[in-house]
Amino acid sequence: MIEDFDYSEQQMMLNAHMSVDEFENTDYYRLIEIMNAKPRNKRPKTLWELADSMDKSERR
Repeated sequence: MIEDFDYSEQQMMLNAHMSVDEFENTDYYRLIEIMNAKPRNKRPKTLWELADSMDKSERR
């Protein structure tokens, strides 16, 4: 689990150009929300699209 956190930190330093201090002082859960954000055109536009996308993800 610690190695997973260290790997996340490594990736943020390499790809997002964050320093170690910036990463360690960031709210980790908020950072995960930000990194999982989708562009507007990839988000469901209606309740039916949302339900359909959730249904497809449960079939995996």
